[in-house]
Amino acid sequence: DQGSLGRADSLLNKIIPVAAEFGNTELEAYANLLTGKSKSSARNFTQAIPYYRKAFRSLEKNESRVIVDCANAYLKTLAETKGSEEARSVMASPVLQQYIRQCTNKERLDYLKASIHFRWNSFSLAEMQAYYQDLLRLETTVTEEQQLQSSKELQAKYQFEKQELKNQSLERENQFLR
Repeated sequence: DQGSLGRADSLLNKIIPVAAEFGNTELEAYANLLTGKSKSSARNFTQAIPYYRKAFRSLEKNESRVIVDCANAYLKTLAETKGSEEARSVMASPVLQQYIRQCTNKERLDYLKASIHFRWNSFSLAEMQAYYQDLLRLETTVTEEQQLQSSKELQAKYQFEKQELKNQSLERENQFLR
C-alpha cells in the first residue's frame, strides 16, 4: 500500500546519505536499487530511473553480482519510459554480460524478457525465432526447477512430520512403560 511505500522510501532516503558518508558503496547502491523498485511499483517510472542509474553504475564499478537484479528492474522501467538509448548502454555493460553468463536460469529468463523490448527490432526473423525458442526453453527449465524445489520442500515437510509423529509415539510408549 502507499503508506508502506512511503515509510520504506523515507527509511531508504535516510540510509543512502549515511551509506555514502561511511563510504559503503554496496549498501548505497542497494538502497538506491530498492528506492528505484519502490518508485516503479508505485508507477513513478521517471522518478525511479535516477535511482536505478546510480545503483547500476555503482554495482558495475564494484563488479557486484547484484547488477543482474538491478539491470532487470532498470530495463523494465526503461521500457515504460521509452528509454532505448539508456537501455542499450545498460545491456552493453561488460560486467552485466559477465554475470548474465553466470546467473541463475530465473535471472537469465527475467533478463531476456526485460531486454527484448530494446532488441527485437534489430533481429532478423531467424534471430527472433531463436530468441523466442531460448525464452521458451528457459521458461520450461525455470518451471521445472520451481516444481522440483516445491517437491523437495514437500518431501522434507513430510519427512519432518513423519519423524515428529514417530517421536510422539515413542514418547507415549516411554510414558506408558514408566
